[in-house]
Amino acid sequence: NWMKAAEQNGIPTAFVINKQGRIAWIGHPMGLDEKLLEAVLADKFDMAKAAADYEKQQQENQKWMAVNKKLREALKQNKWDDAEAAVAELEKTVPEPMRFQYGDTRLQILLGRKDYDAAYKLAESLSDEHKDNAGFQNEIAWTMATHEGLEKRGLLVAEKIAERANTVAQGKSSAILDTLARIQFLLGKKPEAIATEQKAVNAAADEREKSALEKILADYQQGKLPKA
Repeated sequence: NWMKAAEQNGIPTAFVINKQGRIAWIGHPMGLDEKLLEAVLADKFDMAKAAADYEKQQQENQKWMAVNKKLREALKQNKWDDAEAAVAELEKTVPEPMRFQYGDTRLQILLGRKDYDAAYKLAESLSDEHKDNAGFQNEIAWTMATHEGLEKRGLLVAEKIAERANTVAQGKSSAILDTLARIQFLLGKKPEAIATEQKAVNAAADEREKSALEKILADYQQGKLPKA
């Protein structure tokens, strides 16, 4: 209800409420700092300026959505130059510390171009720069393990990244364990893949997820690669 009323589509989004119970600020948590919170608590926060900045940001969001649509269409149609131009434009719309989130898209573009050396060099670089971000590591590894039509998949690099993600997650993420199991299976490590997928089953958050992972485990036990 909050996101819809505020016309917000991006996650995460932060809402700051002042002492009078009014929304003082809306935005990405990366834009939230102690100075802003202290001003709100001291009733010295300029809400009129914040509202104007918010409206400006909403206009920027509309532009972002249009460019994002271009990116999706370019990727779908294998128009790699158009996709790269769209990514470059999108990167300008987020704070610099958040631009890495488009790294996986750049990886997909390189894989689409079949520029494997550059793709796997980028994957290793992104992984090294964000060692403590388990979700991002998993995203990269999953792309490398599932992207269709690759003659050179770079599985050893993917395994290294998935193992790093699993270490950060302390072996408790079913999604990361599932990614690692797939890579192990593709590398011909069937016993390891089965053992890892069993751990994924054990780590499932609910019965629905557990059931889906059990089907994947059964495929590995039968020597079959499950659909991604």
